[in-house]
Amino acid sequence: MSEQVSENPANPQETPEPEGDAVREASWRQEPEKTFPLGILIVLKVHDIFGERAALILVWFISLWIWLFSPELRLSSRHYLRRISSFAAARGVRLGRLSTRKHVYAVSVNFFERMLSWKGSLTVDRLISEDNAHERMLARAALPEGAVIIGAHAGNSEMLRGMNSSCSQKKITSFMFAHQFPRLMELIKSLNSQSNLSIIMAEEITPATGMMLSEKLDAGEWIYIMGDRLLASDTRYCEVEFLGKKARFPLGPWLLAAIFKKPVYTVFAVKIHGKYHLYFQEVGEIRISRKNRNEDLRKYVENYARFLEELLLKAPYQWFNFFDFWEEYSERAVNEKGGNENAVSAEAVSGDKATSDDKTASDNQG
Repeated sequence: MSEQVSENPANPQETPEPEGDAVREASWRQEPEKTFPLGILIVLKVHDIFGERAALILVWFISLWIWLFSPELRLSSRHYLRRISSFAAARGVRLGRLSTRKHVYAVSVNFFERMLSWKGSLTVDRLISEDNAHERMLARAALPEGAVIIGAHAGNSEMLRGMNSSCSQKKITSFMFAHQFPRLMELIKSLNSQSNLSIIMAEEITPATGMMLSEKLDAGEWIYIMGDRLLASDTRYCEVEFLGKKARFPLGPWLLAAIFKKPVYTVFAVKIHGKYHLYFQEVGEIRISRKNRNEDLRKYVENYARFLEELLLKAPYQWFNFFDFWEEYSERAVNEKGGNENAVSAEAVSGDKATSDDKTASDNQG
């Protein structure tokens, strides 16, 4: 699932000047939909009849197929795993020898468990609440005010849905770019219609969309947005250091909260040692001065990126942005850099060869 916001707010007079122009289509949006609804339903049926262990065995074989026949995915995984390994080593953190095979298995399990979340089968009792995250989240959900929730393609973002269904009646609207995944969206809607979580699918935030979001926020709803991907129409972004190299993060979610003067929370549920850990940060209201608006926004994005780094050091296989995130190896990136960037060799990060270090990394992931 690709949740995304693009930055074309309802009132452009209140937005800062862009730090850069993401005028080309983002590479992740160029991928055709590969969703196979029947296969997903079969796995879910196996889970219902034979239990989770049997379903995960089936997921393992599916992930092997994906890994064998998805060279682009393996390439993306290699680049990311090499980057997180170098980043960890520079900080004295030992991750062991990371494997693209295990990374692909992790994303396959994640997708399966996201579907369970949508069904309502994966609920809050599966979570470990870090720093009383769940209790603090419920306390904020009990307040009448609306808020902007910013997540990432790391861990299981749909855990918020399962938590809300079982513990709170707060209405949540997930804003996502999903027009290139129509079969997946139809499947999600069919899994469980009894939910306080709704989905808005849009190419961009038009004035009409902005008004609708404003009404929802004023009515006390939470708007859930991913904060780690750009759209082609997202002309505003902030380039910050992430895992040792500059990367672009959209300003849209932060601007949305600033324009509508609503508090921001960041929510992550990442799998560590086989258990989901919930992290809930209260960022507060986004305050931007006219004099230093770009720098003010940059601080929020940098804090977001720093926290993501800390999570990934604990759970390196929980990163699910399988595209040229740092613009290193895609055809456009190679052309722009004079052809000096080549694909990472298989030796840089291992494939499916299990080693004792792999076991260490796997134990860290669960």
